[in-house]
Formats: sequence, structure tokens, C-alpha cells
Amino acid sequence: MKMMVRPSRAGISIVELVLYVGFASFVGLIVSKYIVLPTRLNNMMNTVTNEQTSYSATALPVDDLKSAVSTSVQWNLIDPSQGNPPYDPAVNPLFIPWFQVNDPSIAPPSLPLSYVCYAYRVSDGALLREFISGGPPTASPVTSCAPAPGDNAQESVIAKNLIAPTAQTPLFSKDLASMNMVILNIEVHSGGPLPLTIVRRVHIRS
Repeated sequence: MKMMVRPSRAGISIVELVLYVGFASFVGLIVSKYIVLPTRLNNMMNTVTNEQTSYSATALPVDDLKSAVSTSVQWNLIDPSQGNPPYDPAVNPLFIPWFQVNDPSIAPPSLPLSYVCYAYRVSDGALLREFISGGPPTASPVTSCAPAPGDNAQESVIAKNLIAPTAQTPLFSKDLASMNMVILNIEVHSGGPLPLTIVRRVHIRS
């Protein structure tokens, strides 16, 4: 009578161990990717949303500049190549002073012109639009964008969470390579290592 003897496998061979470790590593890699994927997608969605919101926020300033009266724009105060004075690198990058815009809402015989300026508010990083219907500021300098109560200016917040403009990245600046061209530059905190930057170049036609 023959007896069948099965070999004892008390341990795991090196080949099996390598296979097990490789398979476990592969599974771990796949799982880790699936865990990180929602975070990456969320970051991508936030970036796209920030870009769309920031770009949309530039629509009103661009429209104002397109309808501006070029001769009313105080070009020397948005021209970084100017000396100090009139261009102060610590102050002028934060605003564009009052300029005239065509305003069809003003009925004849009055001139259809209103005044607009834009400024950066340090306290909350907001871009402000100041608007006076039918005339210039009378209680504050026309060379600034800081209306006093007597100016009866209407203030609106165009965007928030902006990075403070600097002499290197002014909020509004004259395009030195073009005639009647204004560069609008806003930088927004993106949540990443680099800010989100929106640059618009606007040609003043009138």
C-alpha cells in the first residue's frame, strides 16, 4: 500500500513574498490616488471659479474705460514712468483718479457725462467703484479717488480678496507702448503658492 506524502510548506518563498509586497503596494497606490482625487478636483474647481469670478469683476471697469473721455483721464497719475511728483510709487498704484464717462441716462439739455474713479481699499482688499452722476467731485480732489460726503458719490464693491497693488503691479497704469490704452491688473489670493492674475488692456476710444 502506497502512502502519499505532501511536502510541508511551513514558510513563504521569496518569490511569493515579492509578489505579495508588489500587489500590496499597487493596491495602496491606487487607493491613495482615489483618496487624493476628490481634493485635486475640488482645488481645480475652486481655481476655475476664482478665475471666472475675477474676470467677471473686471467687466464694469472695462466698460467704464471704453466709454471714457480720453482727455479727462489724468494720464500722468497712472504713468509709472513719471517722476515723483506727480507719480508717487507708494500711492498712485492704488487708484485711478476721476475721469468722465458718457452717460446716456442724463437727459438733454444737460451734457451726458458723469464721473467715475476706482480705488483699492486696504482694510478688506476690495476694489471700489465711485460714481458721481452729472458732474465732478466738489468736496474732494479730482486728482484722487477718495470722495467726501459732500460729493454724493455712489460707492460699489467690484471685487474683494485682492492682493495690494504695488509700484511693480499697479491697479491701473498707462500702456506706454500704445496711445490711449489703460492696463487693468488685479491679483487675487488663489489658495495656492501663486496668486491669480487678471490683466485687461482697454483702449479708450472717445
